[in-house]
Amino acid sequence: MSLSIIKDINDFIILKSHFQLPNFYHIQNKLSTVVYLCKIIESKSHPILLKLVEEFEWLFQCSHSNIVGFYGICEKINPLNNYFQFFLLYEEMDYNLLDLVLLRKEKNSYFSSIEMKCFVSNIFEALSYLERAHARANNNLKPENILISKNGAIFKISDIGLRKMRTKRFPQKYIPPNIYNNTDFLYYSYDYMNYDIFNFGVLILEVATLNFLDEEANIYEDNELIKLDLLQETKERYGNLLGEFVEKCLGNKGLALLSFKECRKHFQEYMVDFLY
Repeated sequence: MSLSIIKDINDFIILKSHFQLPNFYHIQNKLSTVVYLCKIIESKSHPILLKLVEEFEWLFQCSHSNIVGFYGICEKINPLNNYFQFFLLYEEMDYNLLDLVLLRKEKNSYFSSIEMKCFVSNIFEALSYLERAHARANNNLKPENILISKNGAIFKISDIGLRKMRTKRFPQKYIPPNIYNNTDFLYYSYDYMNYDIFNFGVLILEVATLNFLDEEANIYEDNELIKLDLLQETKERYGNLLGEFVEKCLGNKGLALLSFKECRKHFQEYMVDFLY
């Protein structure tokens, strides 16, 4: 365990709650004046700190421009109830992909071709980095965990691989249908290592169409009509190359999925396409 992940809460001042991201606060380092995002977790038990360190040390070690920076954990006693409070320090970001897409849908304002390329490129490179540099997967890729910078130009993934402290189900729509009978979709009990690429393909379709599928949806239902409808709309709006790239990500119903390295050629062809 790296002791550098533990920070002193007395070095920081909590400023205010975040205007957009629920359960997050702004916290400032007294000496450097740098402002971070902060999420506070309360517990009656102190040993939860060891679990937090185990979960977040992996994110703490990541270094990539499209992965939200994680800067450490602070702790103190809440004087109101004597519970332990743990402060998780993140790079400051403005809002998440879920809120952005819902806002765009409300205004009927689709991503421009340049915005779509930015989204696809940022997330692809972050996931490729994890695969290439760490032989690891995100394991938690969903709209709530993709954060966006203040100017709206940079998309970053967050909460990489965090599963052991969670009891919720992972959205079934992001898991290849050929493994549906082999898991109960709980974060703790299942390893999604090989399925980030499929997850990413579904997410691109949702962003391209401003249409989040139900969490239990299967994009291959009804003789693939759902998948074909989403793909057709994506191709019409952003070109065939993005549609072809998505098809490579999805594979054949999740069978024999490609790696991000194997998908890079199709990714690059889409990125250098100048027909907007």
